[in-house]
Amino acid sequence: MGSQHDDAKRAEGHLQGDGFSPGQTPGQEPGTRSQENGQGDNQGNKRREKQRDRQRGKRGNQRGEKPGGKPLLRGVLLVGREDLRSYVLDRLTECGFVIEGRKAILKIDVPEDPATLVGPPQAPNVSQLSQYDVFLTGWESPRLPEQLATARQTESAPAARRQSPESAGADAPDATLLSKKYVCHLTGTMREMVPRNLVTAPGWIVSNWGSALSGFVAEMTLALLLTCARRIPESRSALAGEYERLGRWKWRGDTAVPIGTTLYGKRLGLYGFGLIAKEFVRLVRPFGVRLSVYDPYADTEDLHRCGSLQELFADSDIVSIHCGLTPETERSVDKARLSLLPEDGIVINTARAGIIDEAALREAVAHSSLRFGLDVFHREPPDPDDPLLSSSNVVPTPHSAGEVGYDQYHAIWDTAVTNLTRFLSGELPAFIVDEAVYDRMT
Repeated sequence: MGSQHDDAKRAEGHLQGDGFSPGQTPGQEPGTRSQENGQGDNQGNKRREKQRDRQRGKRGNQRGEKPGGKPLLRGVLLVGREDLRSYVLDRLTECGFVIEGRKAILKIDVPEDPATLVGPPQAPNVSQLSQYDVFLTGWESPRLPEQLATARQTESAPAARRQSPESAGADAPDATLLSKKYVCHLTGTMREMVPRNLVTAPGWIVSNWGSALSGFVAEMTLALLLTCARRIPESRSALAGEYERLGRWKWRGDTAVPIGTTLYGKRLGLYGFGLIAKEFVRLVRPFGVRLSVYDPYADTEDLHRCGSLQELFADSDIVSIHCGLTPETERSVDKARLSLLPEDGIVINTARAGIIDEAALREAVAHSSLRFGLDVFHREPPDPDDPLLSSSNVVPTPHSAGEVGYDQYHAIWDTAVTNLTRFLSGELPAFIVDEAVYDRMT
């Protein structure tokens, strides 16, 4: 199950056990070896040298360092959802709950109940949480308290964390980075789990899964689009009905079998141009579609840029929604804009349900021939008798565009462990969440 992860981790040097080199003695710098007897040092010098080594190792342990000079940072796993938590726990067990970088080593604690560790919102365990340097959060994590942004550092903190940039010498960039605290959010949106002030606090770094699942969601977007375009559910139902009635299938010329349409040559509009939309463009381009984008905040690369959402819908046969749900985008796909699509137009939504006005959606499903591929709903799960689940104009999926079993967990963990290793090596993690990214999350 974890073989591809283990290979990747070993290749990148992610898992290095306890951090010692072969032949290295505790208390020695990495890469050094104990001297053999009889190499020119008298016994008194050797005894004094060993004593200094022992004292150096002792001091290192007292100040939160691994023998050998690397700071030993403390991390904590706060993921709450059982399936992801179990997968990560398996991976951590394989590496002895230790991840090593070039500049520091991380030892990860796994509390039995993350919510108990964090504490209730009205009385969070700030002093206990402030002992940690790295927080692994994700689905159903308890919300980190805002007070962490200004909590005092404990005396047990590693030397790298207490060292000022001015005293860091030649390694200032690395030491400065390691002096920060790091929220490694294993999944995507985080507003319910990570307060905004941790994103903006100067002593904190926050990242998420970035593009880890973008390809999976883009793949589902294409699947929904092809299913709507070729009217596959309707064809299946029609054929099953004909077989039951006649004992055979009728093919060409049978009006009971709906005829779909092709993607080739169609005008495809993208509402939003983030990581998922970019992956979707890569998948759909071979169909020869004419692509256009409406996203006032993104570089649309070589694609035609629409000046307004109105223009996007007026110039498209198909619209695929990829923007976040914000006050600006909420209910922006309304009755007026849906009416701009051609009679057999298609709308795909794998983003957030609230981007489409619910009343306009239901009216279009009931009284037009527009087709919708929906992975998200205004109420989840929807009622079993919801017309959106039974209409021939809708292809519904249960908010599962990124769900691909263990392949999904592999991608999540690979991204997380790569980012943790970068941080422990004095490098900035990928997929940093800043104010702008945070504010666009839903």
